[in-house]
Amino acid sequence: MDDYKKYIEDRKFVKWVFDPDAETEAYYADYLKTHPEEKKEMLDAKKELSILAVRNEKVRTGRKKDIYEDILCAGNSRKPACHYLIRPAVFARYAAVALIFFAIGSLTVSLLERARPAVMVEESMLVKSASLNTTVYLADGSQREIGSPGTIIDFSCPGYLVINADSVKIKKVECGNSKNMVVAPYGKRARVKLYDRSVVNLNAGSRIILPSEFSPESRNAYLVGEAFFDIARDPGCPFYIQTLLSEIKVLGTSFNLYAYPDRKEQTAFLQEGKILFRSKDEGWFPVWRNLKPGEQVTFNSVTKTVSVTAGDEQYYALWKEGIVQLDNVTVHDLLTRVGQYFNITLKASSSHEEQRRITGKLDLNADQNEIFKYIENITDGKIIKLNEGAFMLE
Repeated sequence: MDDYKKYIEDRKFVKWVFDPDAETEAYYADYLKTHPEEKKEMLDAKKELSILAVRNEKVRTGRKKDIYEDILCAGNSRKPACHYLIRPAVFARYAAVALIFFAIGSLTVSLLERARPAVMVEESMLVKSASLNTTVYLADGSQREIGSPGTIIDFSCPGYLVINADSVKIKKVECGNSKNMVVAPYGKRARVKLYDRSVVNLNAGSRIILPSEFSPESRNAYLVGEAFFDIARDPGCPFYIQTLLSEIKVLGTSFNLYAYPDRKEQTAFLQEGKILFRSKDEGWFPVWRNLKPGEQVTFNSVTKTVSVTAGDEQYYALWKEGIVQLDNVTVHDLLTRVGQYFNITLKASSSHEEQRRITGKLDLNADQNEIFKYIENITDGKIIKLNEGAFMLE
């Protein structure tokens, strides 16, 4: 019980649970190596603290009672009725710890809100379709479809959405969980200017979800798909980007994030500045990876492994302009990239697979039929439609 109390009264431990940084991650990684006998108690304390600080959701009274009784029982092996057998002096001591525990729980809720409020994403937002054109879904329930390629979707004018010369007033929504979202369908890309004038380039089949405004303490976004970020520097107000499997902390920098939910790997490539990356699926102790310019971090959701390697800067620079660099690739590789961009199945017969290698640049700014004609010209083949969404190069 004394050890348990030690953790929940330790400010560094509380920070590690609710607002970890590279320093606290390194400290507790080393601590666990040198004190393996404390691992279970530390995990228990971390788990219970986390439960008490769930965002936007109150811990039910029964659960608080269970946690309280667990604390009371921690020093007594006679369960389940042990809390009835504690002597008054011991009860007062354990009750004091319980009060500290709940006090820390309530304090850390506000700490978490200020330091890194999560973007809570409703399932309905993730299934909204952009149809054939990029679509903006506003917090007030309205939506705007963007038909012109190259249009900048600008949220940087407070209270307004600016699309080319068109200015749309955004109705203020009295809801702390209201969101704005931009969806780029497959076959299209989008360019978004955020409230702080940061710029996000969305690749095909991607969406970015934003709170209705950034807070003074932190800026937050949620990404599904792929995007290149140019984040406005503000050391006092870090930028956090969340995906289904990862989180990135940014102070001001340029980087690419690849996070399609149906792919087994997520990657982040740093072009300039500094970012910290961690996966959400490494167990209790995810580690922040500090990237240097030119490096790429990859998280594999199957093996649960994280690796840091050199990245291909030219690839990330080109896709923002709709250009795919092809360096001695097979026909299969070419068709796979085109298929991913348009969210279709595009395969080749065995004769095409064996015969050609391709080097050059593929311009995806054209429509699907034009790109099909380009592929037919360089392969001397013919693309036929098998069924809806499936094609074959013969």
